[in-house]
Amino acid sequence: MSKSNKRIKTTPSRRELSDFERGGIVWLSKADHTPTDIANRMNIPRTIVFDTIKRWETTGTAKTNTRPGRPKKLSVTNVTSLCLSVRRNPFESYGYHQANLGAAGVIVCRQTVIQYLRAKGFGSYTPVSKQKARASFSIEDWSRVVWSDESRFMVKGNDSDPSAGGIGPLSFIEGSVDQDAYVNCLSKDFNPWYKQLNEEHDTMFTFQEDGASCHTGSYTTWWKNRWEIKRFDYWPSQSPDLNPIEHVWIQNKKMYVWCHTLLRTTKVLS
Repeated sequence: MSKSNKRIKTTPSRRELSDFERGGIVWLSKADHTPTDIANRMNIPRTIVFDTIKRWETTGTAKTNTRPGRPKKLSVTNVTSLCLSVRRNPFESYGYHQANLGAAGVIVCRQTVIQYLRAKGFGSYTPVSKQKARASFSIEDWSRVVWSDESRFMVKGNDSDPSAGGIGPLSFIEGSVDQDAYVNCLSKDFNPWYKQLNEEHDTMFTFQEDGASCHTGSYTTWWKNRWEIKRFDYWPSQSPDLNPIEHVWIQNKKMYVWCHTLLRTTKVLS
């Protein structure tokens, strides 16, 4: 029995050419090679070779025109109208502004509205409904809340007005407070005291902290869940001065101003 070898000719796939490949096509064309010969040598479809040579002969360049890409879903006029709608109704939902666009004949999804508004610097807010539960807190409920926050003291210069400090152990942190520094503070100083407090009063105290990024980051959240620390679902960052320890820190900062000239290092400050 004899075997016959058959050669199967494959057609090169169409793709975007590099500048080097376009230059090679032009160079071979100048050397009097036919489009078919060039296509076989470079393994490029003959139609692409022919179009490249024709473009070079017509425009003087082998590069293709820049593709415009996907058309934008909202025109400049639509974006202006959307921003105006948000400024006039800042507390309405994204769905409300999406419906306004739909009424004008512009049909886009909610996520598109969010993307365009964020690109223009608009953000979202947390509805008041999340805080309605706290509005009905009794004195007894608030008495089971452990308040916290950070206050910055500087050895040299002056700082902003007093902010909150916290209840229980006082922890000193040098430098800025990120998630690692915050969790380290909770682990060393807060958590042992918090567990003891719950045991002594036979209840679970609620840990209050604002929505700063070091408080709500993924690592910090994981750590607090790991140690089962009860806390509020949401508390706004830079919240109004509701923390009762505000008054304590006001007095501390007044004392700090009086003895400011004696503070030379952070060790003396602590």
